[in-house]
Amino acid sequence: MNNTLKKNLSLFSFLTLVLSLGAQPIPFEHHFDLVDFKGETYLSFMEKQVKPSIDLLATDGYAIKGAEAMQVAYEASDTKVKRKVDRSFGGLDNVKEIANSLEGEVVTLETLPNKIRSIDRDASPYDLSTFMGLASGGGVSIKYFEDNYALNVHYDSKEERSGRSFGVGPTRLANDASDKAYLDDIENYFNHSPENISEFYQTLF
Repeated sequence: MNNTLKKNLSLFSFLTLVLSLGAQPIPFEHHFDLVDFKGETYLSFMEKQVKPSIDLLATDGYAIKGAEAMQVAYEASDTKVKRKVDRSFGGLDNVKEIANSLEGEVVTLETLPNKIRSIDRDASPYDLSTFMGLASGGGVSIKYFEDNYALNVHYDSKEERSGRSFGVGPTRLANDASDKAYLDDIENYFNHSPENISEFYQTLF
């Protein structure tokens, strides 16, 4: 791979904020490595490879994992995600208890919140279901570049605005970044890497 392509792929990874977990990734059964689809457009890759897997998970579901997986996901997550676990889900120990109660059950984005609610009505079931889906690998993982991933969880087959995507990488832990975070990072990149702005726009277009 030549240096220009490497740089462009790195810039693309930055644009999408898909940064890897490094030494301890969260394992996903449905996983794609972008390097395996050279010559295919990104749109085609998403339509032909990723979307069918997302649709399958939305209808057929995935198995919930137990306390150990919740611990791994917590440690691999950004402060923003950990704060939700600590403040909105009753703490990590509570999440582990819920996970152990549901371990092995096959769930979907539609059924998991009610299962959580049946165990703990105060644990913000919809947000917690996303975290548990992440921890259980209940989505589609995409490797964009060396140690750069996106973890896509709980996307519905018909609802375009469903689901969450977590960018994870060598310098960041798993985080479903806000629009402001994207813009702040782009501003920071422009301020500290002015020599790369032309290539940044070339990669974007």
